[in-house]
Amino acid sequence: MPSIDVDTGTIVFINTLAHNESILSKLLRSPDWRKRFYQVSYRDQSGNEVSLWPEKFTLDYIESLRSDYQLVGRLRSFYKEYYNLIRSDEGFSDRWFRYHNGTIFNFSGRNWLRLPAGNGEPEKTLPVYVGLGIDFAYSVGEGSDFTAMVPMAVTPDFRKYVFPIVRAKMTTYDDVDASGRVIRKRNH
Repeated sequence: MPSIDVDTGTIVFINTLAHNESILSKLLRSPDWRKRFYQVSYRDQSGNEVSLWPEKFTLDYIESLRSDYQLVGRLRSFYKEYYNLIRSDEGFSDRWFRYHNGTIFNFSGRNWLRLPAGNGEPEKTLPVYVGLGIDFAYSVGEGSDFTAMVPMAVTPDFRKYVFPIVRAKMTTYDDVDASGRVIRKRNH
């Protein structure tokens, strides 16, 4: 871009969205670029699905493609390639979660999870492995992603208990106090 004449130069950038932080994603968010964004189908004003290119992609063919991608576990790729959407695979639901008010403690060098009685269940104490999953952000700028920290207890039969998570704009130079408030350790 620096080599283009600012008065007469033109850039045409044609791409498929591959990641939320890709060049295309940044250009789509920029107010400085004229943009056209296409998907293989869209909803008209009446809410009916319409193919963008019906001669090549009939609605039946689009559904067949989606089914083929889903069959091989690549539904995310279908949405990226045909809808320019960054999306997780279908089939994950918050209905899978059950909430507990458990506490972790260590006894004789082993971690345990105590679940209080409730919902017709007696109090339980289970042996657990304790871990922390971290997805680091590389910066705290306006367009940066969040850092997420997920503490988890896993029973020997692989049941997972997730404790309150931390999700904040922070880097390894930051910390979080007991209430979840981000503490800046130094300027960066």
